[in-house]
Amino acid sequence: MSEEPKRVKKSRKQNEHSTMTDLAAETGLSKMTISRVFTGSVNVRTSTKDKVMAAAEKLGYEYNALAGNFASGRSRLVGVAVDVSNLMGSRYFSHLFKAAHGFFEDAGYRSVIFDTGSEEFADGVRLSRLVDQRRVEGVLTFVPPKNHAEFISSFKLHHTSIVVIGGRAPTNEVPWVDLDNYHAVELLVNHLVKLGHKKIGFIGGPDQIVDANERSNAFHSIRENLGLDWQEEWFQPGEFSYGSGREATHRILSLTDPPTAIIAANDSSALGACEAVRAYGMMPGKEVSIAGIDGHEIAAEAEPAITTITQPLKEMGEHAAMVLLKHIEKLPLSSEESNTIFRGKLIARPSTGPAPK
Repeated sequence: MSEEPKRVKKSRKQNEHSTMTDLAAETGLSKMTISRVFTGSVNVRTSTKDKVMAAAEKLGYEYNALAGNFASGRSRLVGVAVDVSNLMGSRYFSHLFKAAHGFFEDAGYRSVIFDTGSEEFADGVRLSRLVDQRRVEGVLTFVPPKNHAEFISSFKLHHTSIVVIGGRAPTNEVPWVDLDNYHAVELLVNHLVKLGHKKIGFIGGPDQIVDANERSNAFHSIRENLGLDWQEEWFQPGEFSYGSGREATHRILSLTDPPTAIIAANDSSALGACEAVRAYGMMPGKEVSIAGIDGHEIAAEAEPAITTITQPLKEMGEHAAMVLLKHIEKLPLSSEESNTIFRGKLIARPSTGPAPK
């Protein structure tokens, strides 16, 4: 008669799911520190994270995020407030959002998008109520509307953490991250002036977008300071789109005395402007120079390639996300972190050339 195989006695940790208590005993760390590692706290040393994750793999420990959030009374949700109709499909928003969203995910947060262009959420009051009801812990607001002072104050009533990206908050209590729009326009104007242009037109962006207004205001200030020739019709409104850039340029070129160069408030408008120049039987960069702002990949692939100002969008998005998480977790922020201006770089391409004689 054969013998039964001996049963191997398994340890508790092999038989059952390991607990945070087991992990604390293995690492010698407190359960609070271990919890902060798994919830993605931005204030935990890398060496501590590595130690905890190694022990978790050894013990087969699995963190239950839902239970952790419930126990802590936190949702780990962050809101992304954006004007969907004007920005959702743009390269500007997609690059900023991708960088911020990735940072949030790495820290254990989830993102939910709210449309500030809708009538329901435009003033911020209803949106701030919804954010409060859904226990959203912080809001990253992209290119806030012109009434951003009222919009931001709505969130302060509910004590919701908020960070502005693509604009500047009206109060020092609210952190913001922005491109130096004045510097961007100055780079383009100086570039064109060096090429001999004295008559420069401008295509604006959506009136309700702060960045668009800053770029238009910067252009008027700079051309006045330089004493450049000017006619009111050389400025035309736009909508940050190909079609609006094309139509605005048609209006400018139909004038009896049009400018020899045109700056568009973004690259999509600049692409449309180039199409309008060709429709008039001229070549961008020859008879009329065209430039934009954004550093869009399509601008580099256009014919001719379009002169532009690149924006460090990845760095801006990650920085804004980091600031928001620090704000949520009530960690100290330096003044440099709270109010951060990023500068773009000029990329000169064939769409701008010497002024015609």
